[in-house]
Amino acid sequence: MEVADTLPVTDAWDKVEAPSPPPLQAVKIDPRTSALMLLDFLGEVCTEHRPRAAAALPKLQSFLTKARGRGMVVVHTTTRKGRDDGSDLAAPIKPAPKPD
Repeated sequence: MEVADTLPVTDAWDKVEAPSPPPLQAVKIDPRTSALMLLDFLGEVCTEHRPRAAAALPKLQSFLTKARGRGMVVVHTTTRKGRDDGSDLAAPIKPAPKPD
């Protein structure tokens, strides 16, 4: 499918043909060569106003705990309005305190 570059993307949504999703399968994660990236999980967003984000927190917290325990690199990002220290990220998945 070809869409003109000048066409706003929202005008082309009904013309996009999405491929079928791949089948789900188990994967192995090597903590020495992988990183866990937690992107933009601001505490003010992960609330009842965004129930899917709020519901994901316990599973993310469990995965984060396992990743840290295995020495995996963990990357937290925030939005432009987020704080540099991550203090406004959702409590269950905040960055670990820096060691003294």
